[in-house]
Amino acid sequence: MIAGYGSAAGGEECSNTTVTVSVNGNRVGSFSTAVDCVSLEQYGPDGNPGIFRNNTAGNPRSWCPGGLIPSRYFPDR
Repeated sequence: MIAGYGSAAGGEECSNTTVTVSVNGNRVGSFSTAVDCVSLEQYGPDGNPGIFRNNTAGNPRSWCPGGLIPSRYFPDR
């Protein structure tokens, strides 16, 4: 888990970061957790359409309601 979500979990729901992966002190890769949710807006609730917009700038997110969490793979060296 990268961060808790929602105020009760002590996390920041609308945030993203860059994650660096290291094995035995050697950096093997990094990735951004930022996602753009606009393609899922058509499936969203009528009460909160803004949750799907502007996700890579003013409304940063590391997840989308109804969206998949992407897998990350770093090949062996």
